[in-house]
Amino acid sequence: MSSVSAVVILMTLLLCVELINRHVADSGGPSTEQLEAIRREIAAVEEEVALLKTRIDAYNALAEKLAVSRPEQVADECRQLEFRVKTLEAELQAASAEREQLQSRERTALAELDAAQKFASLRREKIQRDAEQMRRKLERIRSGEDLVYTPAPGLGKRAWLLELSGKRWTLRSLDPPWHETVIEDSHSRLEKLKSIVRQRDPNREYFVIVVRPSAVRQFREVAEMLRAARFQIGFDLVGEDQQIFTAQEALQP
Repeated sequence: MSSVSAVVILMTLLLCVELINRHVADSGGPSTEQLEAIRREIAAVEEEVALLKTRIDAYNALAEKLAVSRPEQVADECRQLEFRVKTLEAELQAASAEREQLQSRERTALAELDAAQKFASLRREKIQRDAEQMRRKLERIRSGEDLVYTPAPGLGKRAWLLELSGKRWTLRSLDPPWHETVIEDSHSRLEKLKSIVRQRDPNREYFVIVVRPSAVRQFREVAEMLRAARFQIGFDLVGEDQQIFTAQEALQP
């Protein structure tokens, strides 16, 4: 409440007292009870006026105090709040960066886990396929449907498996180091085979000839060429579509 408003109220109350006094004088004399009631009203008004004065003084003192000390206090509090806000913003930025790092690590971990699971699934499927192929191959070998050739024991020589068919001739080693040569050209097969044989040593190597029905006619000239080069030979007749393996190939899916 301002001091102007308080003065207005005070003047209003004093005017009321004056009117009451005039009313008493014009009424031809009040009774004792009326006078007593009026005095009580006046006393109550004067008490209220005193209370208002006290409040006015308190408000004025508070206003003066605020006018003197409040700006500095507010400025200090503002500086503290600004510092606190900057601190919280820095903490929030650091927390956001850490959250982003954790989310990135989580995404990377999930991607690696997914890749590992896919790899494990593919690996498991491949192992299952390989195991099934090995099982079928073993069954065919046991039944004699497919054949496995191994070096003859006791010879002390390196063995070569020469497969003759109408489509191609294939030369494979039965001992490590493993080697395979395929001769496709039907017009120069024998000459190419001769060039390979000339690089072999009859004292340390020998040949096993596997003949398919489509290459029976070529078998004679191949066998004569190897004997002429003083190589030991062995031979076997197999079906046109019968599978043959070296010991190394038999161990593979």
